[in-house]
Amino acid sequence: MRLAAGGWGASCEPQRVIYINFELTKANAANRIIDTWKAVRSGTEGIQNLSVWNLRGQVVSAKTIVDTIIRRHKASANPADLYIFDPIYKLNLGDENAAKDTNELMREFDRLCTQTGANMAYAHHHAKGSQFGKRALDRGSGSGVIGRDADAAIDLDFLWVPEKIRREKAAYYKDDSWMKATALRVEMTLRNFESKPPFNVWFRYPKHEYDGSKEFQALRGEAEKDNFARAEDGKQKKKEETDSRIKEALEAAIEADGFAQIGDIESSTGLSRKRIRQYLDTSEGYEKDKNGKISRVGLSGKSQSQVDD
Repeated sequence: MRLAAGGWGASCEPQRVIYINFELTKANAANRIIDTWKAVRSGTEGIQNLSVWNLRGQVVSAKTIVDTIIRRHKASANPADLYIFDPIYKLNLGDENAAKDTNELMREFDRLCTQTGANMAYAHHHAKGSQFGKRALDRGSGSGVIGRDADAAIDLDFLWVPEKIRREKAAYYKDDSWMKATALRVEMTLRNFESKPPFNVWFRYPKHEYDGSKEFQALRGEAEKDNFARAEDGKQKKKEETDSRIKEALEAAIEADGFAQIGDIESSTGLSRKRIRQYLDTSEGYEKDKNGKISRVGLSGKSQSQVDD
């Protein structure tokens, strides 16, 4: 989007871009493109530089599509500067795990660039399962040839974000969508440019957003964490899950009866009284009176039951 309109964090000439969509239906692709354009640009200036080829469901070999691109490129009065393939596993390339077949695909991409003078980019997916301990170039599915062929590789790894950070973002922006936003670790492997340190971004549909806070940038992707960090994350995730169960049970009881009691929460959640008390001791949202009744903390630090009286 930014390249078509002439901006990528810095001033640059508008580029004519052809996006080759193998994965989404025509309608879904159109909706995403429109949503993304509106999120990153104001107005429609530059949109004429973006063309979309919707090829979902079409069985096409790499040679056939590259032949078509070269022919159209040479015949066009205003040819594309960049071709984007998304994703490449949809191309009929033989065995993705075989270096021979993958090399053949990469040679077709080289032929495209050489004969058109254009640049190209492609999207590729991670292999299934844990990426723990893998370098960014080794996380893609299929043959390692794919990861090592590109002049510039940008890898996105999912981040687990503590609830505390999400709540702070939601409170600051007064927007609960931060509680479900996707967080990603970005790593770049660049052949012709200076290496860049990894950094973290949020994805809130339809765009990625950089967050420079030290606490967020200190988070590491699953592939980078040692066993101790992974174990600590597991403990924190479990705590957040049980905290959520306790809160849901408290809210249900308070809505029904005006108050809750630990015994009822113990029965409904299956958690120990000790764990429930731990939650109540650290939560600022609830208060227990001398009779053991738990209610929400209301105005001026008083519980709702006290205010009602």
